[in-house]
Amino acid sequence: MAEALPMLHELLSLQGRRALITGAAAGIGQATALRLAEAGADLLLLDRDAEGLEQTRTQVQARFPTVQVHTAALDLAEKPAIDAFWQDLPGPPPDILVNNAGMFPFEKFERLTPEFFHRVMQVNLEAALWRT
Repeated sequence: MAEALPMLHELLSLQGRRALITGAAAGIGQATALRLAEAGADLLLLDRDAEGLEQTRTQVQARFPTVQVHTAALDLAEKPAIDAFWQDLPGPPPDILVNNAGMFPFEKFERLTPEFFHRVMQVNLEAALWRT
């Protein structure tokens, strides 16, 4: 029988640290939030999906009630929204940044428009720069 793996908090403590995670409403971002919370990090969760963010917050707080969780629903393609987030940041700045948000919409090359390309670059490249 295989040995059970140790819990993350037994291997690594992030107690007293704050982690900002983008794309935290589902998938890899949500899983990252849960793992960092398991290690004791307080969380700042960003996504444009407010409902998904609330589900992530609920899951984190149910499993790790001592972890502080702040959420912000915003479109990372909009630099003014990112600027407003930093201006109104609740508490100290994060110690950890997980630039997880991204988009990969499929479009046939011959139908690619400058607007489509720009939107993808705003989310996948520019937003990461403005958050960093």
